[in-house]
Amino acid sequence: MPDLTVSFARKANEITGAKASLDDLEHGTVDKQCGWRAHAVLVCCARSCPPLQRSAYTGKQLNVQIDAAYRAWLARPDLNKFEPNEKKAEVSSIFKWYKDDFKK
Repeated sequence: MPDLTVSFARKANEITGAKASLDDLEHGTVDKQCGWRAHAVLVCCARSCPPLQRSAYTGKQLNVQIDAAYRAWLARPDLNKFEPNEKKAEVSSIFKWYKDDFKK
């Protein structure tokens, strides 16, 4: 299996005349320009992430599209379980891994 850390760190993509890595794009562009909510639906592609959309995200509909992705994600009983009567919740590991983002 390839070392994905190296793949994401390699500056192999030319953007506006400068070489950038996938990490540069993710953390330097997507996070800063789009915020953590968009980051989760645009970048994360693990099974425990919000579902990837089959169509393009658009500026005018971005918040509506992100909300829909989060609702679908949180409604998945295999990833998130909410038992309000027992005051209990089990959530996707993404919330643990990126807890500082979700605290915002």
